[in-house]
Amino acid sequence: MIAGRQVVALIPARGGSKGLPGKNIRPLCGRPLIGWSIAAARDSGVVDRIVVSTDDEAIAVVARAEGAEVAPRPASLAGDAALAADLMRHHLAEWRLPDDALVAYLQPTSPLRLGEDIAGAAARLIENGWDSLAGFCEAGTHPDAAWRIEGDQPQPWSGKGDWRPRQDRPSAWALNGALYLFRASAFPAQGSSFLFGRTGAWIMPADRSIDIDDIVDFTVAEALMTRRLG
Repeated sequence: MIAGRQVVALIPARGGSKGLPGKNIRPLCGRPLIGWSIAAARDSGVVDRIVVSTDDEAIAVVARAEGAEVAPRPASLAGDAALAADLMRHHLAEWRLPDDALVAYLQPTSPLRLGEDIAGAAARLIENGWDSLAGFCEAGTHPDAAWRIEGDQPQPWSGKGDWRPRQDRPSAWALNGALYLFRASAFPAQGSSFLFGRTGAWIMPADRSIDIDDIVDFTVAEALMTRRLG
């Protein structure tokens, strides 16, 4: 709880993964991947409930062992085409949270996010009167330096073909997927975005912004976590 407001963390964890099968419970530095997100929610000191939404019994067993509640994820919301926002609406309808409650949506593929990210983001959202907030990190490739390939021909994505050194370009930011936070009562009835109404940003460094999709990402995350743990 923070400033008298209930905080619920939802961790979505499907059983299917094409890039890295079984990744949500794959051991990372001796702990199932999903366990790091559960621990971050618990370590934040502001989260009252930690709920793992899953369609997979093996994930459910691990989630409970790590101290989280488990909410069944309907098959209709577990496919590759399912929208995360629809899953969120499904659980919000189940929970019937107080109007001033906050929800933190934490992808299990972001194991390097810290509890202080969740607590700090919640404090900033309340302080600024925002409806929603997302985690951002500096973009790896500036939009003006991005390219597309059409018929083997490279074309500047923005049409600018910016060849300036990185330090001479204005800052560009990317959603890192590690954290979405919002007022439960303000979540839109339609659409796919987790940023709505009065929005804010929680800036995170690159070493806490890794989003695991494949074995390369997993290897990088494990190396960073090993360094953190000393």
